Amino acid sequence: MKLPKLAAALLAASLLTGSAFAMKPVTIVDQGSFLAGGTIVTAPGNYKGSTEPTNNAGETLHGDHAYVFYQKPKNAHHNSLVFLHGYGQSAKTWETTPDGQLWYNNFRIGQWPDYNANAAVPRDEASRDQFFRAMTPDTGAFDEKVVVQAMTAVFEKAGDGVLITHSAGGGPGWGTAMASSHVKGVIALEPGTFPFPAKGTAVSMDDFMKLTRIPIIVYFGDNIPKGDTPVANWSEDNWRVRWNLAKKWEAVMNKYGGHVQVVSLPDIGIKGNTHFMMADLNNEDVANAMEKWMKENGLAK
Repeated sequence: MKLPKLAAALLAASLLTGSAFAMKPVTIVDQGSFLAGGTIVTAPGNYKGSTEPTNNAGETLHGDHAYVFYQKPKNAHHNSLVFLHGYGQSAKTWETTPDGQLWYNNFRIGQWPDYNANAAVPRDEASRDQFFRAMTPDTGAFDEKVVVQAMTAVFEKAGDGVLITHSAGGGPGWGTAMASSHVKGVIALEPGTFPFPAKGTAVSMDDFMKLTRIPIIVYFGDNIPKGDTPVANWSEDNWRVRWNLAKKWEAVMNKYGGHVQVVSLPDIGIKGNTHFMMADLNNEDVANAMEKWMKENGLAK
């Protein structure tokens, strides 16, 4: 199946509905879904369709593929926007803002049951309920290689594009960018890991250098302590460590000729963002910053 250009995986158009180019109604000329990548496991024995199957003999199981929903707007640009969600999430993460308490604290909404004073989130009970119901339990072991293979297959179908990752999607996102020449840029929203050539999530130097050839920007939200001194609140300290690692990775990448920016949104005037900056009340500002960066790097074409 040949996909239309700007076939945005995981409901790409929805994140940018508040951006500068989408303040008026968006005309969608095509939409659909497809499965990409995956493996097939066949049970021992011979399958006989004429008799009732026993012990699943000869039957097949198809899995490890990516389910992709796409939309093509009128006057679509050349590059697709391909979205990869994070841990405990699904494509629902990218669809709309929302109109276990562990997630609540760790993702900097506040300290349960309170909100951070500047958190750009709705405060009504219905929205809080929607937030928790958007969580998706992980039913199997996390295998980054499987995700990379599936996402590489997505790009084979979608063509050239910008990969936008969130949280735990950042790790396989780097792997996808190293594996597919169709990834022309990466926007990472608070990724959990970074690929160093010799430390951290170690990769080969050849693969590491592939990332230096494309523009990359990493965004972090608000309420993240800065500096080398640990803080008592474990969830805040978790993000302090990730921010410091991101800045070290930025320095190493650019030392080897990369084009990497690690940005704290409050430093550019976008304040109050949680870990779910694409669903916060000020996501329009976040989307505009992303669009501006894509234009500056020749990706909005």
